[in-house]
Amino acid sequence: MDSLLKIIVESSNKRLDTMIFQDVKYLNIEQKVSRKLKRLEKGKLSKKQKRAVDELLTAYNEENARCCHLLYEQGLKDCASLFKELGII
Repeated sequence: MDSLLKIIVESSNKRLDTMIFQDVKYLNIEQKVSRKLKRLEKGKLSKKQKRAVDELLTAYNEENARCCHLLYEQGLKDCASLFKELGII
């Protein structure tokens, strides 16, 4: 069951990317992030400060990506449990 779940999660990432880039709310947030980054780049930060900001943003992105993965995986497990309870699988 775990290997099947892994295959489903990995193959669904391609569809998820397509879905995300067609979502208006996501695209608006992406534009907001881009504007904020441009504003930050115009600031007078030292190299050390820029590196710290970059590392922080990278850590947030990694955290969010992991959270999304776990939520998606749990959703699939919940669906499988429901199907099993209903006698579908």
